[in-house]
Amino acid sequence: MKNKIIYLFICATIAVSSYVYKIEIAESQNTLPMKLSDPLPANIFVELAKKINPGVVSISVSINYRNRIPRGMNRDPFWDFFEQFVPPEELRDPKDPKNFQPMGTGFIIEEDGLIITNYHVIDGADNVYVHLSQDEKKTFEAKVIGGDQRTDIAIIKIDAGKKLPIVDLGDSDKSEVGEWVSAFGNPYGHEFSMSKGIISAKGRKIRDLNSVPFIQTDASINPGNSGGPLVNLKGQVIGVNTAIDARAQGIGFAIPINHVKSILPQLKSAGRVVRGYIGVQIDNISR
Repeated sequence: MKNKIIYLFICATIAVSSYVYKIEIAESQNTLPMKLSDPLPANIFVELAKKINPGVVSISVSINYRNRIPRGMNRDPFWDFFEQFVPPEELRDPKDPKNFQPMGTGFIIEEDGLIITNYHVIDGADNVYVHLSQDEKKTFEAKVIGGDQRTDIAIIKIDAGKKLPIVDLGDSDKSEVGEWVSAFGNPYGHEFSMSKGIISAKGRKIRDLNSVPFIQTDASINPGNSGGPLVNLKGQVIGVNTAIDARAQGIGFAIPINHVKSILPQLKSAGRVVRGYIGVQIDNISR
């Protein structure tokens, strides 16, 4: 009798173990193992700021209201009268450091002063000015080299009389959801600020906003950040900060840098992007 009890106990133990093992196999077949890397260094964002900020610039624009005359009209002395009603902040000289109010951000990609920014930052401006760093008192006037409204990318250039620090352009196709990133720029005129977050999504399509699917991030992006770099922890630019969802917090969008790199040659050589198209024309059918 005793041996029979021991036998039944052993059989029950084997049955339970087999059931637990089958459950573990089923669970392992439905979950992916996590491949975790080494912990982040405590000073990773400190070093990132030191590497990227020297290549980030503040951008301000001015509009010459004397040039805003309706087509077909000659300059009239009465325009001088109307200009007195233009707000003083619109008439001040952006080249004066005391009056410099950043409207956007850019980042240097060539030592001779070639800068990437958003098209909407410089659109409609008569003059574009660039401030290089907090320690630099001088403001440089920039020349618009090219722009593409459809993708909201523009390139400008300054002559600083010296070689300038540049940022590295990465591969946005290799970026992954959940990856740490940092946004650099001049939100609301607070120059050379940085924020951190993760990539929230890729391939985000926003109708009527951009023809290129965005990188979505929860890194803080505000007005003034437009045109600034979205950077991974390797110190590589993977996107150009462009827009936010004003209805929420922590929903920002960046243009993937791989698309920017694809149109750069045309912007540099022709000043615009030339695209193919298929034409369709409607005509009467003749009998």
